[in-house]
Amino acid sequence: MVGNRASLFLAIALLVASATDARAQDSNVDQAKEQYQLGYQSLQRGDYETALEHYQLSYELVPRPRSLFNIAVAEEHLGRLEDALRHYAQFLDVAEDRDEAFETQARKKIVELAKKLPQSADPAPPPVPDEPPPPPPVTLPRRAPQSNSGVLRVRSNLSGALVSVDGLVVGATTSATSRGAKGAAMDHTLAAGEHDVIIERAGTRKWHQRLLVSAREQVQVDVTFRDSQRTRTRILSWSLAGVGTVSIAAGATLGVLALRDVTSTDPSDHSRGKTRATVTDILLIGGAAALYGAWRLGHNPETRATVQRSSRPAEVNP
Repeated sequence: MVGNRASLFLAIALLVASATDARAQDSNVDQAKEQYQLGYQSLQRGDYETALEHYQLSYELVPRPRSLFNIAVAEEHLGRLEDALRHYAQFLDVAEDRDEAFETQARKKIVELAKKLPQSADPAPPPVPDEPPPPPPVTLPRRAPQSNSGVLRVRSNLSGALVSVDGLVVGATTSATSRGAKGAAMDHTLAAGEHDVIIERAGTRKWHQRLLVSAREQVQVDVTFRDSQRTRTRILSWSLAGVGTVSIAAGATLGVLALRDVTSTDPSDHSRGKTRATVTDILLIGGAAALYGAWRLGHNPETRATVQRSSRPAEVNP
């Protein structure tokens, strides 16, 4: 009997520990994504020291390859060339299939940084820490991106729209490119397959959809944002809400008086009650219309997007 109770307590303890570990892992993933996006925003502002701190925290929480790549980018801008070279090499060791565009950049950076670093009398081992070391990465690429990847092109009517693929920010739309894009645009090379794409901008409703990208295909998403946070719009929205609330309150009060007049035993009150009932209807309908208008103005309007597919251009910047 004692042995059965001990086994039961042990099983319960294991279940509680497993649930706790799962919650901790989910929390780490969420925090890692948040730190990654904060790092990206700091990188865009040119605050490389802060970006480096956020990317390092993200990598400590969840060791993802792209965090290593961005750590190296920040270190390169800060002049920490040896650290950048080491982290670019570490990124190549753990890169995933969807990181091929980043791998190409990392290989180029390794060659560039190796030339910039002073040559010592006792040269250090090659930066890519494999045993035995592989040939120079630029001469032996591990994949042929042009044959098994596609391009995601995002165009938006407003610049500064963040583009996330599979939960990680990959860029933002900037001013119109030389390709004749209207508004703002960005291109990103993706491995062939299905990807979770989110396009969002502050003050607007985000666009979210899963897109299937085939090899050598260009998927173009044209996004139209409508900003609902303008000052005059907010003022009008609050004004309508106030008018609607007052109208409904007044209508409810007048309705009570109208009901009392209509049900009065004095026939002279009936005519006044009918008039009050008519005014009550007008106030209630007008108040409801004002509240609906306030909701429409204050509600973030839908972000619209169209998706077009075509053959991938011969050359696309990753």
